[in-house]
Amino acid sequence: MKLTLQSIRDVNIKSSTQQDFLGSFNANCAEFKINTFLRIAHFMAQVCYECDGFRIQVENLNYKPPQRLMQVWPKRFATIEIANQYINNPQKLGNYVYADRLGNGGPETNDGYNLRGHGALQTTGKSWYRLISKKLFSIAQLALMVNSAGLYLWNKQLDQKPWPKKYKLSICMQRTIYEKAIHL
Repeated sequence: MKLTLQSIRDVNIKSSTQQDFLGSFNANCAEFKINTFLRIAHFMAQVCYECDGFRIQVENLNYKPPQRLMQVWPKRFATIEIANQYINNPQKLGNYVYADRLGNGGPETNDGYNLRGHGALQTTGKSWYRLISKKLFSIAQLALMVNSAGLYLWNKQLDQKPWPKKYKLSICMQRTIYEKAIHL
Protein backbone atom coordinates (compact mmCIF):
# COMPACT_ATOMS: atom_id res chain seq x y z
CA MET A 1 0.00 0.00 0.00
CA LYS A 2 1.31 3.40 -0.89
CA LEU A 3 0.04 6.90 -0.42
CA THR A 4 -0.20 9.26 -3.36
CA LEU A 5 0.54 12.97 -3.56
CA GLN A 6 -3.21 13.61 -3.74
CA SER A 7 -3.77 11.70 -0.49
CA ILE A 8 -1.17 13.88 1.24
CA ARG A 9 -2.92 17.02 -0.02
CA ASP A 10 -6.28 15.72 1.18
CA VAL A 11 -5.13 15.46 4.80
CA ASN A 12 -3.67 18.98 4.89
CA ILE A 13 0.05 18.20 5.11
CA LYS A 14 2.00 21.47 4.82
CA SER A 15 2.39 22.14 1.09
CA SER A 16 6.16 22.72 1.07
CA THR A 17 6.77 19.30 2.67
CA GLN A 18 4.29 17.11 0.77
CA GLN A 19 6.74 15.45 -1.63
CA ASP A 20 9.31 14.76 1.12
CA PHE A 21 6.64 13.38 3.41
CA LEU A 22 5.24 11.12 0.71
CA GLY A 23 8.62 9.57 -0.10
CA SER A 24 9.53 9.12 3.54
CA PHE A 25 6.14 7.72 4.47
CA ASN A 26 6.06 5.16 1.69
CA ALA A 27 9.65 4.10 2.39
CA ASN A 28 9.00 3.56 6.09
CA CYS A 29 5.53 2.01 6.10
CA ALA A 30 6.75 -1.47 5.22
CA GLU A 31 9.55 -1.41 7.79
CA PHE A 32 7.22 -0.51 10.63
CA LYS A 33 4.26 -2.63 9.43
CA ILE A 34 1.98 0.33 8.83
CA ASN A 35 0.43 -1.70 6.07
CA THR A 36 -3.35 -1.71 6.36
CA PHE A 37 -5.91 0.99 5.67
CA LEU A 38 -6.71 1.29 9.36
CA ARG A 39 -3.05 1.51 10.46
CA ILE A 40 -2.30 4.11 7.82
CA ALA A 41 -5.33 6.11 8.97
CA HIS A 42 -4.27 5.88 12.62
CA PHE A 43 -0.69 6.80 11.81
CA MET A 44 -1.68 9.77 9.65
CA ALA A 45 -4.19 10.98 12.26
CA GLN A 46 -1.58 10.79 15.02
CA VAL A 47 1.09 12.55 12.97
CA CYS A 48 -1.26 15.25 11.68
CA TYR A 49 -2.51 15.91 15.21
CA GLU A 50 0.88 16.00 16.94
CA CYS A 51 2.72 18.26 14.51
CA ASP A 52 -0.21 19.99 12.79
CA GLY A 53 0.56 18.54 9.37
CA PHE A 54 4.31 19.22 9.77
CA ARG A 55 3.77 22.86 10.60
CA ILE A 56 5.24 22.28 14.08
CA GLN A 57 8.60 20.56 14.37
CA VAL A 58 9.56 21.65 17.89
CA GLU A 59 7.26 21.91 20.92
CA ASN A 60 6.46 25.51 21.79
CA LEU A 61 6.72 26.01 25.54
CA ASN A 62 6.13 29.76 25.48
CA TYR A 63 2.88 29.88 27.45
CA LYS A 64 1.31 33.21 28.35
CA PRO A 65 -1.84 32.88 30.43
CA PRO A 66 -1.15 30.97 33.66
CA GLN A 67 -4.57 29.34 33.36
CA ARG A 68 -3.38 27.50 30.24
CA LEU A 69 -0.48 25.96 32.16
CA MET A 70 -2.96 24.86 34.79
CA GLN A 71 -5.08 23.17 32.08
CA VAL A 72 -2.20 21.41 30.36
CA TRP A 73 -0.35 20.30 33.52
CA PRO A 74 -2.90 20.44 36.38
CA LYS A 75 -0.76 18.34 38.75
CA ARG A 76 2.28 20.56 38.27
CA PHE A 77 0.46 23.90 38.35
CA ALA A 78 -2.12 23.71 41.11
CA THR A 79 -2.18 27.49 41.66
CA ILE A 80 -1.88 30.67 39.63
CA GLU A 81 1.10 31.67 41.77
CA ILE A 82 3.08 28.60 40.71
CA ALA A 83 2.05 28.96 37.06
CA ASN A 84 3.05 32.66 36.97
CA GLN A 85 6.67 31.68 37.66
CA TYR A 86 6.86 29.91 34.27
CA ILE A 87 5.00 32.31 31.98
CA ASN A 88 7.03 33.43 28.91
CA ASN A 89 9.99 31.30 29.99
CA PRO A 90 10.11 28.20 27.75
CA GLN A 91 13.43 26.95 29.08
CA LYS A 92 12.40 27.13 32.73
CA LEU A 93 9.02 25.56 31.92
CA GLY A 94 10.52 22.67 29.95
CA ASN A 95 13.04 21.96 32.67
CA TYR A 96 10.27 21.92 35.28
CA VAL A 97 7.57 19.88 33.55
CA TYR A 98 9.92 17.29 32.03
CA ALA A 99 12.42 17.03 34.93
CA ASP A 100 13.06 13.55 36.31
CA ARG A 101 10.70 11.98 33.75
CA LEU A 102 11.11 10.14 30.47
CA GLY A 103 14.76 9.42 31.28
CA ASN A 104 15.58 13.11 31.85
CA GLY A 105 17.68 14.40 34.69
CA GLY A 106 16.69 17.17 37.10
CA PRO A 107 15.97 20.79 36.12
CA GLU A 108 19.66 21.73 36.40
CA THR A 109 20.58 19.38 33.51
CA ASN A 110 18.49 21.35 30.98
CA ASP A 111 17.22 17.98 29.65
CA GLY A 112 13.60 19.04 29.91
CA TYR A 113 14.06 21.97 27.58
CA ASN A 114 16.63 20.41 25.24
CA LEU A 115 14.65 17.17 24.91
CA ARG A 116 11.17 18.70 24.61
CA GLY A 117 8.88 17.51 21.84
CA HIS A 118 10.40 17.27 18.37
CA GLY A 119 9.37 15.58 15.17
CA ALA A 120 6.24 14.02 13.79
CA LEU A 121 5.05 12.63 17.14
CA GLN A 122 6.66 15.31 19.27
CA THR A 123 9.18 12.82 20.70
CA THR A 124 9.99 13.94 24.24
CA GLY A 125 12.57 12.82 26.80
CA LYS A 126 16.01 11.26 26.91
CA SER A 127 14.79 7.67 26.83
CA TRP A 128 12.96 8.22 23.52
CA TYR A 129 15.81 10.23 22.03
CA ARG A 130 18.20 7.38 22.86
CA LEU A 131 15.97 4.86 21.12
CA ILE A 132 15.59 7.04 18.05
CA SER A 133 19.25 8.04 17.91
CA LYS A 134 20.20 4.41 17.41
CA LYS A 135 18.53 4.64 14.04
CA LEU A 136 18.35 8.30 13.08
CA PHE A 137 20.77 11.16 12.78
CA SER A 138 18.33 13.99 13.43
CA ILE A 139 14.57 13.81 13.93
CA ALA A 140 14.31 17.49 13.09
CA GLN A 141 14.87 16.63 9.42
CA LEU A 142 11.52 16.05 7.74
CA ALA A 143 12.46 12.86 5.95
CA LEU A 144 13.42 11.36 9.29
CA MET A 145 10.44 12.66 11.24
CA VAL A 146 8.17 10.04 9.74
CA ASN A 147 10.76 7.36 10.42
CA SER A 148 10.94 8.34 14.09
CA ALA A 149 7.15 8.18 14.36
CA GLY A 150 7.12 4.73 12.78
CA LEU A 151 9.92 3.57 15.07
CA TYR A 152 7.92 4.72 18.09
CA LEU A 153 4.83 2.77 17.05
CA TRP A 154 6.90 -0.29 16.08
CA ASN A 155 8.68 -0.21 19.45
CA LYS A 156 5.29 -0.30 21.17
CA GLN A 157 4.79 -3.60 19.25
CA LEU A 158 1.66 -2.30 17.64
CA ASP A 159 2.33 -4.53 14.66
CA GLN A 160 1.54 -7.55 16.82
CA LYS A 161 -1.84 -6.53 18.24
CA PRO A 162 -4.76 -4.18 17.61
CA TRP A 163 -3.87 -0.56 18.23
CA PRO A 164 -5.11 0.69 21.61
CA LYS A 165 -7.58 3.56 21.90
CA LYS A 166 -4.89 6.06 22.86
CA TYR A 167 -3.54 5.79 19.31
CA LYS A 168 -6.97 6.47 17.83
CA LEU A 169 -7.01 10.20 18.40
CA SER A 170 -9.61 11.52 16.06
CA ILE A 171 -12.39 9.45 14.55
CA CYS A 172 -13.26 12.35 12.27
CA MET A 173 -9.68 12.73 11.06
CA GLN A 174 -9.32 8.98 10.62
CA ARG A 175 -12.53 8.81 8.60
CA THR A 176 -11.31 11.66 6.40
CA ILE A 177 -7.99 9.94 5.85
CA TYR A 178 -9.60 6.56 5.30
CA GLU A 179 -12.29 7.75 2.91
CA LYS A 180 -10.62 10.63 1.07
CA ALA A 181 -6.88 10.25 1.37
CA ILE A 182 -6.01 6.63 0.82
CA HIS A 183 -5.83 6.34 -2.97
CA LEU A 184 -4.08 3.04 -3.53
